[in-house]
Amino acid sequence: HFGRGLVESTSDFGRLGGKPTHPELLDWLAAEFVTPSKSGVKPWSLKHLHRLMVTSAAYRRSAYNPDPKQGRLVDPENRLFWPGSVRRLDAEQIRDALFAATGELDLKSGGPGVPSTEPRRAIYTRIMRNTRDSLLDAFDAPYWFASASSRDTTTTPIQSLLLFNSQTMLHRARAFADRLAKEEPSDETNRIGRAFRLVHGRQPTEQEIADAKIFLAEQAKRLDLKRTQTVEFVAGRVPY
Repeated sequence: HFGRGLVESTSDFGRLGGKPTHPELLDWLAAEFVTPSKSGVKPWSLKHLHRLMVTSAAYRRSAYNPDPKQGRLVDPENRLFWPGSVRRLDAEQIRDALFAATGELDLKSGGPGVPSTEPRRAIYTRIMRNTRDSLLDAFDAPYWFASASSRDTTTTPIQSLLLFNSQTMLHRARAFADRLAKEEPSDETNRIGRAFRLVHGRQPTEQEIADAKIFLAEQAKRLDLKRTQTVEFVAGRVPY
């Protein structure tokens, strides 16, 4: 939940592994897992442990500390979690967020696996060893034929290019535009506000609304519907 465990070596807790940054907290969590302090909570409940973590003050701490100078001197790597750490979503979360923003995400539970192009959650996508999904691959999804104790988190030009130019993103952009046109068909300001709420989870500022209107007007002038054609092709490994 915090991007890094209390013991940094995720698959080795012996003498060769790393030392816990908060040994007392680790002991307390272990005891709470086995014998919960709350009445009505079953022992060995992972859900109870997850709930404790994500509702804690440490997990909800802002990444922007009002006086970070002292913290950076004492703990520059934030091993003690004095501010919140800025982290990007995992590969599956990025994929599902795309479908959620466009309103396409299928939230039903169960059923057979589907191709990655279908708008079901990533846990239901079909995994083929020799044909990996390009989006999940670019954002460090682990290989599926072996267990992984932790994930790499990289930042590469391939990720930016894929989010700009891939057929997956072009299809999601078209679906997002269709959703906005359907939900806010007449008022441009309301449409911009709806787009910000869906993508950023907040209202746009006055400056952002003004910039968005200028952008839309410029794009409308550049667009020639007579020359614009939709070219479909099977997305493979080569374009990315």
